[in-house]
Amino acid sequence: MSKKWFYQALAVFVLTVAYLAGGSFIQEAAAEYKMPKSGTQETPNNPDAIVVRVGTMGTYSPYNYVDENGNLQGWDIEVMKEIDRREPGVKFEYAWGAWDTLFPGLDADKFDVLSTQLGWTKERDEMYAVCHNPYSTNANKLLIHPDNKEKIKSIDDIYGHGYTLGGTVGNYYTMMMEKFLEEHPNGFKIQYYEGDSNSVFQDVAAKRIDATLEDPAIARSRCEIIGIADLVVSTGDSLWRSGQFMICQDTEKGRKIAEIIDKHIADFYKDHFLEKLRGEIMGEQFVEDVVNMAQWKNEEERERLVPADKR
Repeated sequence: MSKKWFYQALAVFVLTVAYLAGGSFIQEAAAEYKMPKSGTQETPNNPDAIVVRVGTMGTYSPYNYVDENGNLQGWDIEVMKEIDRREPGVKFEYAWGAWDTLFPGLDADKFDVLSTQLGWTKERDEMYAVCHNPYSTNANKLLIHPDNKEKIKSIDDIYGHGYTLGGTVGNYYTMMMEKFLEEHPNGFKIQYYEGDSNSVFQDVAAKRIDATLEDPAIARSRCEIIGIADLVVSTGDSLWRSGQFMICQDTEKGRKIAEIIDKHIADFYKDHFLEKLRGEIMGEQFVEDVVNMAQWKNEEERERLVPADKR
């Protein structure tokens, strides 16, 4: 039995149980969206267009979130909408659900593509049609309570001191922490959380854990929303940068969708659309993150979370 077949069968079982229990793990997003000023025309109505079902979290502001009117917004969504406007051969439909339901939904043919800040891993590349061109890049930093600024100034101050870092189950940053600990036991402890990262940030703010790893743009947005922006701050330099990719089903249709996405992402590099959009959504201080993004392609090796002299 192949690993891919096993996970697909498991996903169908999980979704069937959820259905019989009277629940649904995804919600259909509203049909109307408020579009950004992109300088392009709306996609003409094309009855022959391929319907592409896009899955996302809807709780990962500023990258994807549901606004007060029930519409999906954010970086991940606006990038997909721009592809939709430029590509008459596709029509995108959106749905959102909890993080731990997204890959099972992709396996069970609920989605054609996931757009929700997904990093490249060897395992994902083996199981899915991962796009080649990154559409976003994350600069990962340590996040701490302001009271800890003097004792935690960099990763050197974390390693080997028994500190606890919080991480969401299945999150890319948590996976990188796990990979580090496999190679370097006792670097720090990981406390796991289900669902989104709000609970992680709240525990940093309450000093129940010592730190977490996250994209500073995400941390700023999420902590502002839950009212703890002054209690969670970044420290030190970026530990690593990683490209974020759209991930499609590894089927004929999925591979075709990945080709279409890659073509338009390459165009975005040339016409600076991503830089303009980054400034609109996140502010000018985050534009530099995407200027040299073409270099962040399928990199398996990441900078390790450990001082060089302790590797």
